[in-house]
Amino acid sequence: MLRLFCDTSLVQSAPQTEEDTMAMLISGRSALRHIRNERSQRAFPPRTNLRAMPNRFSPPTVSQIDAAQKLLGCRNQPVHCIVSRREDRRKHPDVICHVKSSALARGSFFHHDAELCVSSPEAVFLQIHHSASDIEAIAVGFELCGTYIRVSDEHVIYGIPPVSSVVKIRSYLRRCQHERHAARALRNLDFVCEHSNSIRETALALYLSLPMSRGGAGLPKPILNKSIDVSKLTGVAWREDLRWTDIGWPGLNIGVEYDSDEFHSNPEKLAQDARRRTLLQAAGCEVIVVTNDQFRCISELDKVVKAIYRGMGKYQRCRARGFRLKQAALHKELLRLGR
Repeated sequence: MLRLFCDTSLVQSAPQTEEDTMAMLISGRSALRHIRNERSQRAFPPRTNLRAMPNRFSPPTVSQIDAAQKLLGCRNQPVHCIVSRREDRRKHPDVICHVKSSALARGSFFHHDAELCVSSPEAVFLQIHHSASDIEAIAVGFELCGTYIRVSDEHVIYGIPPVSSVVKIRSYLRRCQHERHAARALRNLDFVCEHSNSIRETALALYLSLPMSRGGAGLPKPILNKSIDVSKLTGVAWREDLRWTDIGWPGLNIGVEYDSDEFHSNPEKLAQDARRRTLLQAAGCEVIVVTNDQFRCISELDKVVKAIYRGMGKYQRCRARGFRLKQAALHKELLRLGR
């Protein structure tokens, strides 16, 4: 079980001590990999630890690099880590050192053991902006605040409790507001939705809610897995019988359902979804279904967007210059994201 260090003080400048040099701080994509591994074993969320934390990290030793690779299960990939000074960077094929000379903000990492520390989910969201596109970084935010883990392109685990939240990430970013990419991360956080159940659900929510200046449909920010009360229809006590729609909007009786091949291929699941959608429609909720084939085709998605706007009583007006090119680029990236 990992432990989060939450000391409220920050060390502005201090000489390295023996305690400072003990641990290697795993960061960025390597930390994200470890968080995914831990979540797959249901080892999150960690318990809070209020002991003082070190704010400086010296060059990783060969034994620490070896231990980090063993922890991550990636013997053939370099480990990303943070060091305190430029001269502390290692010229080693198995490690990539990132320099951070200023003090670490509260809640920046977890302590794994005496040799290894790992960046926290909130810190990872900031660090991923150093090498990722906006869409990839936002998708990482969806995953950290969602109920799935992308272990690899071929392996996704579902039904896992979220490891962070938009509130926690925003609070951390505000403590790091003077750091590189912090302002960009805060802007991208505005598009992160909590409780996403799958990668394709994330991709569809992004396509619908991103502004037209980024190639999106420009719809309001949705609520994922929004609950709708159908108690009156089923005769159950009020608010005791709820059904969920994949994507919904506050105050509007309209929902979007994503039919993936993975979840909707067996007859029992299809029948269950059909009953649920019938109840939602009977409760006054207009349900719009999006299939994998529709998601792969921009012209089909255009029809879905028009149907949503119509259900909201609005008309889609596009004033973004070069919208179709931006739309095509976004769609291509989201398809790559949802592989």
